[in-house]
Amino acid sequence: MKSGITPFLTSRASSNLAQLPSPLNIAPLVYGLELGNLRTGAQGQIRVKIEDETPTGVTVTAQYTYQGSNATISLFDDGQHGDGLAGDGIYGGNLPAFTQAGALGVQITATDAQGNSRTRPCSPAQYTVLTSGPLYINEFLAGNTNGIRDEANVASDWIELYNSSNAPYLLAGHTLTDNLGNPTKWTFPNDTVPAGGYYLVWASNAVLTGPRHASFALSKNGEEIGLYKLDNGNPVLLDSISFGAQSDDVSFGRLSDGAAAWVLFPTPTPLSANGFASAIESVSSPFKAYPNPFLEAIWIENSGTADLQYQVRNALGQVVEIGTLEAGHKTSIMLHTVAAGTYFLVVDGPQGRWTETFLKK
Repeated sequence: MKSGITPFLTSRASSNLAQLPSPLNIAPLVYGLELGNLRTGAQGQIRVKIEDETPTGVTVTAQYTYQGSNATISLFDDGQHGDGLAGDGIYGGNLPAFTQAGALGVQITATDAQGNSRTRPCSPAQYTVLTSGPLYINEFLAGNTNGIRDEANVASDWIELYNSSNAPYLLAGHTLTDNLGNPTKWTFPNDTVPAGGYYLVWASNAVLTGPRHASFALSKNGEEIGLYKLDNGNPVLLDSISFGAQSDDVSFGRLSDGAAAWVLFPTPTPLSANGFASAIESVSSPFKAYPNPFLEAIWIENSGTADLQYQVRNALGQVVEIGTLEAGHKTSIMLHTVAAGTYFLVVDGPQGRWTETFLKK
């Protein structure tokens, strides 16, 4: 009697499974390689995701080629090497400080306690170490749901640039992309980043909304951002960051403005300084600010016991108003002379910093 192909396939599957080690033991999985801070004078940062059926005892190394020399460093999942939380399966480490611009090749090898190892990618991933310059990709948010809103009152993703020099930086002839294979994806308007200041680009894929809206949106699942300057029409990479999966309303940025290390900010700091204070901004604010949107003024009631310092910044990061909020008092910030658009109220006090977004009609 003919039994058909199903019993045959079932038999073959059982036979193949019987040949596998018991318990199942395969080499660790290696994926999600990210590199950052590839600038002269900085320590390059490596992060990679490792999975194994028995995580205990896994060792991970990065083999790299730079300036004609080969070297190896160890990566760790202890929460102390730019790897996120201890035991989360993300391994991190820092390369020695780069002395010259040039090519960098990287491979990752993970080995489990039984000696099974896997190296990925099969050929070294190629990166470029850049000459340090004054303009940095400083922070970005790829999952904006409840954060700042653009001039269309949409919670678009955003990218913050930082100018570390003491002179304004002209953005004419510069481009931004989320695909390093297409460096001229979006061209900056003829704007200027203030000396020691910030510039915000909305990654909205809605260029008709305004001149600072890029022609792409960021993927919360992870991708890359590249900043370029055109030299005789040829794009020259100034800064870049590759990143993995992101969480809603948690930004990824440099530990401090222009610093080498990248960290997560549970409270994002658009158009404001990065730093440790950002990690403790969850303390409830001692003030109430209204109305929003506003026409001529913002009123702020400081119900706390300490004076607070405030700044109002426009969408380019420029300070348009500054002052003190006296404890126990109500203060009006007159903004009738500024143009309609998005503004950021930045308030500093003994308990930290708070940033609120306002829309002027």
